[in-house]
Amino acid sequence: MTIKVFLKKPSTMTLLVALIIYLSLFYVQNLRVNGSSIFLNLSTDKQVYDVGDFVTVTGNVTVDGSPVTDALVAIQVDSPYQTPYILRTVQTGEITQQSWEVNITEVIPCDSHGNPKTTFIRGELAYAKIAWKNYANEPKYIVVALYIEYSTKAPCKAYFPLKGTAQPDSQYLIAPFEISSDAPLGTAKIYANIYTNEPKEGGVPYCPEKMATFEISSSSGGSSSAQWIEENNPNSNFKVNFLLWRAKTGTYYVYASTFYLGTQVSNSLTFGVVLLGDIDNNGRVDMIDIGLVCDAFGSEPGDPNWNENADINVDERVDMIDIGLVCDNFGLSK
Repeated sequence: MTIKVFLKKPSTMTLLVALIIYLSLFYVQNLRVNGSSIFLNLSTDKQVYDVGDFVTVTGNVTVDGSPVTDALVAIQVDSPYQTPYILRTVQTGEITQQSWEVNITEVIPCDSHGNPKTTFIRGELAYAKIAWKNYANEPKYIVVALYIEYSTKAPCKAYFPLKGTAQPDSQYLIAPFEISSDAPLGTAKIYANIYTNEPKEGGVPYCPEKMATFEISSSSGGSSSAQWIEENNPNSNFKVNFLLWRAKTGTYYVYASTFYLGTQVSNSLTFGVVLLGDIDNNGRVDMIDIGLVCDAFGSEPGDPNWNENADINVDERVDMIDIGLVCDNFGLSK
């Protein structure tokens, strides 16, 4: 006996439901891989700093909890006035990619006409020439960022000299920056970056940053060759450190952003800067503060000469540590 089996052809509705289920599963899988599993970790070594301290910002990029070694991260630190204080592009490991949609092709210290110049005098107006090329077949919105750092790692200047559209071609600009009359002598650095937007707005790097050096002199003598250097980080963690030289007190804002596996991720945090030793809160550490801490020397809470503001390290007694902290900051002001 022959048994015939008749298979019913799936209806159009059945096929449509199956397709929707498949696409939903595909979307969820991609969301897990390309979105929610990617995280940008960010931290500072302290929550509150004194004027003159070093700040270290560290972090990494992880996928499913594992650090990656090929991400570019934009870092923007804003001052209490919410203006740029630090602008950097850092790497988690060594970047081997050679092609970028927009790439910095040159950064050199120069005069106002773009002629290379490698030594500047204190109080002089200096310039940096930054060149880039848009390799895409369409215009790209770019934000050019410039950060100048003194030999002591104290910030000199951080700002965005250009925000606009880059055509598919080579372009350049000459950006000015002023060197203070008492700037630290020695080798200073110019960091040039190009972002899709400001990092605090979620902007990410188009390419690795480029760096060049120049000398700051107290006279017109002496010069050295500028260097074009890409700083590579062999580890999966990134690090940016800087000196709070003459820093304003208040809250500082740290923003970090990256684009990895087709996903943009960001993180942010804040830290505080205080002026230790300003006992009378007049914005400077002077002989009045020295006198106040001496008047309270040896006291504890409840003593007639106790002064809570003179207890600089907040250990409920005024001793030589507090006097030392006031002396360390003597002459500083907000």
